[in-house]
Amino acid sequence: MNQKLVIDNFIGGLAPSRYLGNPNGQFDPGPIGSETSAGWDIGIPDEAGLLRRGYQFDSVTNSGNVDGPIFWAKIIDRSSLGQYMFMLGHNSSTTNKLYRLELANTIITPTLTSSATWPQNIATDTATSALGFGTGLELFNGYLYYSSGKYLGRYDLSVTFNHSFSTSLSTKCIGEAINHPMVSANGQLLIASAKANGGPCIDSYDGTTLTLAKLDMSKIENIIRCIEFDGSQLFIGLSSNNDSTGTQFAGKAQVILWDTVSSSWQQAFTFPEETITNIKAYNGKIFAWGKRGFYQFTGGGFTRIRAISGGPIMGAVDVSPNGILYWKSASNQVYAFGPPLPGLPEVVWKPYETGGTESGFLKWSDYTNLYLSTGSSSLRRYSASGAGGYGTAEWRTPMVKFPQIARLIRVKIFFLPLTSGTTVDVKWASDTGSSTTTLGTISTASSTDWEYQPNGLVSDSWQLIFSHTGGATPKFKKIEIEYSIEQS
Repeated sequence: MNQKLVIDNFIGGLAPSRYLGNPNGQFDPGPIGSETSAGWDIGIPDEAGLLRRGYQFDSVTNSGNVDGPIFWAKIIDRSSLGQYMFMLGHNSSTTNKLYRLELANTIITPTLTSSATWPQNIATDTATSALGFGTGLELFNGYLYYSSGKYLGRYDLSVTFNHSFSTSLSTKCIGEAINHPMVSANGQLLIASAKANGGPCIDSYDGTTLTLAKLDMSKIENIIRCIEFDGSQLFIGLSSNNDSTGTQFAGKAQVILWDTVSSSWQQAFTFPEETITNIKAYNGKIFAWGKRGFYQFTGGGFTRIRAISGGPIMGAVDVSPNGILYWKSASNQVYAFGPPLPGLPEVVWKPYETGGTESGFLKWSDYTNLYLSTGSSSLRRYSASGAGGYGTAEWRTPMVKFPQIARLIRVKIFFLPLTSGTTVDVKWASDTGSSTTTLGTISTASSTDWEYQPNGLVSDSWQLIFSHTGGATPKFKKIEIEYSIEQS
């Protein structure tokens, strides 16, 4: 007797496992979610848009001026013409550089009036300049502050640079070269650093005086990886040394809460992992990333939202103008968290395909432009205003594990009327190898369903794959998969 599997709920986000119903104890995600290498779009609740191809890869004039990865970016007045995005990175010679991007016409400015030249080669400390160590970027009191090793520099947003505004920042903590993430909070520029004896601390600059180690955490045998201000408290993420030349500590990471004015912190929480990579305030809540999970702070600790592979660095998280939290993982994937449309639940998903090997920062400049840094020597801009999408978006059902050999009998797919020019390849793949079998292509304009009856596709575990290769985003409503269990 034939059996039927129906997929009609596409708003569950990424499936926690590539398997469904594995009798050997692998995780069963319950309602069938999806695995994506690109992403999907949500329509009204009774329909699901799958396979949104990536934003178009658009050029950035003079992007060749960027000769290494960028790790930090700050935008000045993103609401008006003539706005700028300032970016801090380094080149292959370990020289830290400050770039200016004119967002009105997407040109990296090669020169600036007066004697200032773009990009700026800023002061570096040879012990900490390699691999972007010792860098941070923040706006405070009308200046752009940037750090590089022991140097704290500032730019007046006009013509004047002072790369050595201070030379008092620490370069190492517990034997490891450190970044200096910075935030503006309660009338101060707060800088993650370390004391002379090697322990972590927070330095403070109030616009007049730089106070080293305003918050002394030197008794903690961890290194500050990330900081975030939620409007009332500073969240400080610390984890162990990961430099083979330094002292090794293998304990759990910590998150410390400080009111930014007292001489000591107020609360401390153990993080579920050994490493914490980022903390972000979003939608009135605090979220954090480790190397294995994405977490929410509950007030009494951290609860994992979902497993991930490789958390984002500090400069690789941003909230888009439409209120969705985006991040770029260490495995070079762009993820999003939030309701895909108003009224829908908050989920984690891969919003679209970007392509390339992304490394470094992620920043939205407006509703249609997303900027990423590549790992070698360029700056990528992905634009929704382009005429075409990027790449091939692919959506896979979970790999269904059957108790014995199962034969695919029929596939029927229901969708909203297909736009002319839209093409979707439907494929079948077993768990025994990487090869796929193409069942057919959905491409008939104005059609609302597609059916295929294959012959000879059998395995004890298989999945369907949908590849959107061109045209407008298809809106899928339901997938019916009919199969039979082969008799032994």
